[in-house]
Amino acid sequence: MKQYNHTRSQFARKSSTIHTRYDLNAATSFGGASGLIDFVLGTGIDREFWVHGLRKGRNTQFHMDDIALTVIFGSLLGQERIFHFEDIEQDPLLKLKLDVPKLPDTTLLYKDLKRLGSDAGIKAIRSAHRQILKSLLPKGQGIVVDIDSSVETVYGAQQQSAVGYNPHHHGRASFHPLLAFDSLTGCCLYDELRSGDAHTSDGFADFYKAMKDQLPDGVNIRAVRMDKGFTGEKVFQILEQDQRDYVIKLKWTKRLAQLAQAPNLLWHCITES
Repeated sequence: MKQYNHTRSQFARKSSTIHTRYDLNAATSFGGASGLIDFVLGTGIDREFWVHGLRKGRNTQFHMDDIALTVIFGSLLGQERIFHFEDIEQDPLLKLKLDVPKLPDTTLLYKDLKRLGSDAGIKAIRSAHRQILKSLLPKGQGIVVDIDSSVETVYGAQQQSAVGYNPHHHGRASFHPLLAFDSLTGCCLYDELRSGDAHTSDGFADFYKAMKDQLPDGVNIRAVRMDKGFTGEKVFQILEQDQRDYVIKLKWTKRLAQLAQAPNLLWHCITES
């Protein structure tokens, strides 16, 4: 068991040098993940969970940074449900990298995930995510942001789920999150969970502002790309007031064809189809 004070100021995980051998002694199912785990630890995101609102008792075995890293690594390694984490609880590589005698059990994970849903937990998650973005996004260069929505069908009566547009499972309840991605690296810049009956562009103004606030210092938006679900003056005005270039896909309608014939309208055809 690790022993340290509430501030965790003296404790920091370090990358471990691992000598690979092809025998069954301390075998792991995730031998190829060592570099990925070292990259995540190198960002220092575990320190973002050392905040006052998430502190546990002095002699607790697993602090919130242990919980957060367990969930992150488990998800990266394909554990799609919390109960699947039983399969990695004794994995030698993960125990070595996290410096724990065993990984937290599923009962504790369920309990502490509720704490991560608090205001302090959400703030810590956003801060940790921002640390990752610092390591991935180019500074001093403009990035192209792709904003899209996704329909995620639920199996049950999860809070905030509702019946709305669902192209694959008609009539089923779902979530309808908004997501923003960097077009070059593909990394997620910001996301927001919404009810399944939300329109694609609902809450765009608040989402766009929060997404910009999430970007690390020195990273600027050069242009924004969106699909036809974001068509509308409210969205256009937000981007134009922010002086951002943007591209939005539109359905070619008769009305749009008429507008395209207006005199002095600057546009050009990209493809004849």
